[in-house]
Amino acid sequence: MKKIYLTALLFSLFSFGNLDLSAYPSGSNFGSNYSGLTGTTCNTSGCHTGGAVNTGPGSVVITTNIPTSGYAWGATYQITVTVNSGGANGVLYGFACSAAKDGTSTLTGGFATADGTTLIKSGGNYIVHNTAVAGNGNPSHSFTFNWTAPVGGTGSVKFYAAGNSANGDGDNSGDQIYNSTLTVNEMPGFGLTESIISAFNLYPNPASEFVNVNVPDGLLDSQVRLVDITGKTIVSQQLNQTIVQLDINLIPAGMYIVEIVKDGKSYTSRLIKE
Repeated sequence: MKKIYLTALLFSLFSFGNLDLSAYPSGSNFGSNYSGLTGTTCNTSGCHTGGAVNTGPGSVVITTNIPTSGYAWGATYQITVTVNSGGANGVLYGFACSAAKDGTSTLTGGFATADGTTLIKSGGNYIVHNTAVAGNGNPSHSFTFNWTAPVGGTGSVKFYAAGNSANGDGDNSGDQIYNSTLTVNEMPGFGLTESIISAFNLYPNPASEFVNVNVPDGLLDSQVRLVDITGKTIVSQQLNQTIVQLDINLIPAGMYIVEIVKDGKSYTSRLIKE
């Protein structure tokens, strides 16, 4: 009885046994993280067998709209995990994904579903397929969901994903498992020390129509810029007095960076536009 129970437990994460998905339709029922974060996928855990991980002709790829300049703390981004069959199996597709502070196994940020094909686990710490998706002759399938970035100062974050290109033969053998990672950086200015942040003041903050930038004399004769989370300059103005006012009435609500560069040094602070 113990052996039967263990097999059922391990089979639960990527249960692609039959097309009606009557056994375990909701990915992992036991809360285990098989994204590859700790070296464990649904293959190495015993859920599915079909050769070692990444030995099949397919792949799993992680993509995102996080800008190359890095993520902004508290901002929400889109993550896509695409499982490619490479011509092998592809009857059913499934996945697991997590995010951790780079160089550690500490989970960070929070996942949220974007459609009915994904399921949140462990209070948003990682995400799996909700139902194994039928391939319908397609050589790949993409699972898309959301991720909210952690607080400033977290640093680089590494995403881990495992994907299954399953043959749908009714058991856990012959399925191809793949995994990969993607590392994203934190946007400069979102992990600031208090000494840098206090170099100048913003008020009001949050703001809706305008924001006052109050700088010490040492930062005069420089440019102040308002930058969005993609790194694009929205407003730029000369600092010729200790208090200048930036008009933000027409820009979208969200999080921005106010940056002042003086003598090769960058001084930044966060602004919330309501």
